[in-house]
Amino acid sequence: MAEEVQHQYAKLATEAGDIRVHFSSYGHGSTSILLLHGLACDESTWEAQIGLLSQRARVVSLDFPGHGKSEKPDSALTIDVLVYSVHAVLAAAKIERAVLVGHSMGELVSRHFYARFPELVTAYVSIDGLVYYRKWPLSMRVLSLMFRTPLYDLLWRRLVGGMTCSDTSQETVEKVESLMLSADRSVVRQLIKCISESSESLNQRINVPVLALNAGEFDYSSPDLTEKIKSIANHADRFVVPEVGHFLMMEKPDIVNSYILKFIEDVIGSKED
Repeated sequence: MAEEVQHQYAKLATEAGDIRVHFSSYGHGSTSILLLHGLACDESTWEAQIGLLSQRARVVSLDFPGHGKSEKPDSALTIDVLVYSVHAVLAAAKIERAVLVGHSMGELVSRHFYARFPELVTAYVSIDGLVYYRKWPLSMRVLSLMFRTPLYDLLWRRLVGGMTCSDTSQETVEKVESLMLSADRSVVRQLIKCISESSESLNQRINVPVLALNAGEFDYSSPDLTEKIKSIANHADRFVVPEVGHFLMMEKPDIVNSYILKFIEDVIGSKED
């Protein structure tokens, strides 16, 4: 972890009143990186990235509403709420533009954020996200409804257990399970429904550099995903990390960090020179 850290809160207006969104700020520099965690997780999933990245740039990690140290709105929790929480954090941190690094649902939020506020995004990094979206199959939408039944515990435990693989360390498995299995049920139910409703409408042009990293054990997208991403992005690279589960930034941090740092140096560094 970085030595210097500032824990702060941004104010987010919701239909039911203001809530506080927690974020942490590390390091300094003209380049800013915003780390966005996945569903039922928190900023701690980025521990292995923060120390190294903050030597190169200012790094901000946040807890989405309903996660970690952030408050949960009394009104509906939607992807839009998460998008505006990102906007609130950037404003509170006085960041004009940032490299968005999103894991899983965090990538989905990044995609929505870029569609709404492209002028605030310098570049875009996806950690086991899709980037190129298709309508989810009916089975996924049915599954999201089943989370509202008494089967919740069984379904959620199976889903969480399927996010790691035989190569995942026991320490990482235990951390993932501790985070996700203790998550607020209403948060999980609401956001799984939102995730299942994502579709091709997100596939608007991306005019900033894109780096996509996918897990080799869970490369759930079609084989042509690389070309699909390049068809909507002016500058895009995609790499598959072998022998790793969904939390590749925790399981293979050295590999993930090297990809991100090279991306920052090649794309952002060249603009600063």
